[in-house]
Amino acid sequence: MQPNEYDIIIVGGRVTGAVLAAYLGQNGMKVLLLEKDALPSPHPFSCPMIQAATMAMLDEIGAPESEYARHTPPIHKMIIDDERMEIPIELPYHKGRNYGYAIDRARFDKALWDHALRLETVSGIQRFKVNHLLWDEQGEGVIGVTGTHLDRGETARYYGKRVVGADGRFSIVARKTSAKTYDERPNYPTTVYYSYWEGVARHAQGEATSIAYTSASGEFAYLVMDSADNTTAIVVEGRSDIVAPSAGMVDEFYNDIITLHPAIKQRVRNARRVQPVQGIKRIGNLYRQAGGKGWVLVGDAYHQKDPIDGQGIYDAVYSAKMLAQGLCQWYHHQLDWDEMLHQYDEQVRAHTYPQYEATLQRIQGTLYGTLNPALPKSLLRGTFRWIAKDRVYQEITGQILNRQTDPQATLKPSFLMMAALRGSLRELSERLEP
Repeated sequence: MQPNEYDIIIVGGRVTGAVLAAYLGQNGMKVLLLEKDALPSPHPFSCPMIQAATMAMLDEIGAPESEYARHTPPIHKMIIDDERMEIPIELPYHKGRNYGYAIDRARFDKALWDHALRLETVSGIQRFKVNHLLWDEQGEGVIGVTGTHLDRGETARYYGKRVVGADGRFSIVARKTSAKTYDERPNYPTTVYYSYWEGVARHAQGEATSIAYTSASGEFAYLVMDSADNTTAIVVEGRSDIVAPSAGMVDEFYNDIITLHPAIKQRVRNARRVQPVQGIKRIGNLYRQAGGKGWVLVGDAYHQKDPIDGQGIYDAVYSAKMLAQGLCQWYHHQLDWDEMLHQYDEQVRAHTYPQYEATLQRIQGTLYGTLNPALPKSLLRGTFRWIAKDRVYQEITGQILNRQTDPQATLKPSFLMMAALRGSLRELSERLEP
């Protein structure tokens, strides 16, 4: 094999690509990891919450928690705050952990990149922008990539037995292969902005928390998470027709929106932003064709969904793990390429689709309010309050956040009705207490 020839070329070197490279490197495959940015650098958009289930997969590649979560406080409790009450969600134990992190994406991405490149058969190039795919003489199969070394303006070609698109929502591999989309849901688009702050007042309990706030109008959802180096990530999400700042006014719009919420306004009273506002407009919800002749997609290049439930990093790592298993079977002639693609696609879809549906329903029911348009908002909010007060519901919610249970199978109407009943009785009991 020549110096510019590899078993696998991975386009995109952040979480998905680095995790995939580490899995493949552990199995002795010669891997080239290509990343257009210089790491560490901020991610254009990410809800940075990771749970124990994600960390358990990172354990499998030996990624040190002490590096990717350096100086980041563990979060044992998530809180839902709807301006009338707080609902605590204790994170359940899973494979030795009962906590998560609101990680700093720049630190997280760099730690996983460095870890992958410690493996003897993994190489990496940063600041390399892939411009085109290389095809075989018949123009049917992908055999490599061509692109530009941004720091020195030189072009280069790299050849691989297979090319993986781990390059996110706007994947060049997906574009150049005209990958088809499936199960796309364009009717409820949202837009998200976020930044990191210093000096944000801690929650009243004093411990590190992740708090989901909703506005009284229901137009915005907020997530405030204690993160690395005594910073706090503050995320705002809303319908794309409402979260629509004028050109050049993103920072002002973001500051105005987050201070609309009285609790957040109070918490940032003596705080300051320490990073530019990042975000993404009109977030896509879809699956793409898993792959074709010589190419395959993974992470957000393959499957995208709204970040409101904080499951994006988990899905990225899980799809990288499943693809790595398939690529190893193909590499060792246990599956042919088409069989591998079919198996990978089926495995990831079966695991991610229930959460996909649950997330879309959550967007419809909260930010768009379309699930029960005939019912008054006050009745819907009261019913939710009763459900949220139910301890069984709180336990199940923690398990869903940690991907320990299927939300579609668990949160059935019969379960929610019983939760509302138990919660209403609990509220009545609290009111009757002297």
